[in-house]
Amino acid sequence: QHFVVHSSGGKPGQVQSGEAIYLGTWLGEMITVMEDGSVHAKWAHRGEWQKLAVEKRGGGPIMSGDTVYLRGWTGKYMDVDAPISPGTVQARWADQGEWQALAVEILDDECTTSTTPVPAPADPGNTIASQQTNDAAVQVGQPISLRTLRSGSRHSITA
Repeated sequence: QHFVVHSSGGKPGQVQSGEAIYLGTWLGEMITVMEDGSVHAKWAHRGEWQKLAVEKRGGGPIMSGDTVYLRGWTGKYMDVDAPISPGTVQARWADQGEWQALAVEILDDECTTSTTPVPAPADPGNTIASQQTNDAAVQVGQPISLRTLRSGSRHSITA
């Protein structure tokens, strides 16, 4: 699954760590964090429940290959394919740990990865952009993919 990055403030350009964004599917639905921590992409709304803060340790622009964390309006980070809930995406804890670490990859016009895939780092808090063949910054309006970096899991977020 791929997503399109939308700015919550309507500004074009590079996406910066800490910036509020919306992640939309190709059908126009936005990733939504519910009050109970469940996550879905059923609505085309662009409100508070759809707003996500994209964060990386060390700050700066979000680059293809970076490890990022998505914080919902609840203050909790999205976790993907956690051992206690395999195959699900939820926003349950205010932690930036292994379960919440996501690799962002820029996709080309055909929605295939435009960078060379890299293995998960031993420390998911480190960025892996230097291992990529293309260190491009993520731009508003650009298609991206997100995948978990948790050991033993290579799942991507799907809507």
